[in-house]
Amino acid sequence: MRAKFKGTVFEPLIADKEFEKQVKAEYGSLTVGEMITEAMELESISKVELARRMHTSPAAITRYTRPDYDKFKLDTLAAIAQAMGGELTVSFKLPSGKGGNKKKVLSSMFTASRT
Repeated sequence: MRAKFKGTVFEPLIADKEFEKQVKAEYGSLTVGEMITEAMELESISKVELARRMHTSPAAITRYTRPDYDKFKLDTLAAIAQAMGGELTVSFKLPSGKGGNKKKVLSSMFTASRT
């Protein structure tokens, strides 16, 4: 258990393995819009600043950060990541073969094609 939670109201939750499993499952199911919002928060970048860096409007960034927006193109996602100093990586996790229990990960990095 992390020391910062010791003695807090979160201590029983953090110690609960089922709760930890649920948190990890929920975190893994973030929408792309939620991931963009979280990345912006981590990098302390506002919607206005991200729009400026991408040469687009703040309204476009608002659209991209909506949890229900699902019309992304890879070059747009790559441009968003690049504007925040990151990179877009797309991966597939596949079984190693028929009946195999090992996972194979295929991934690729994309760079923005916008100027």
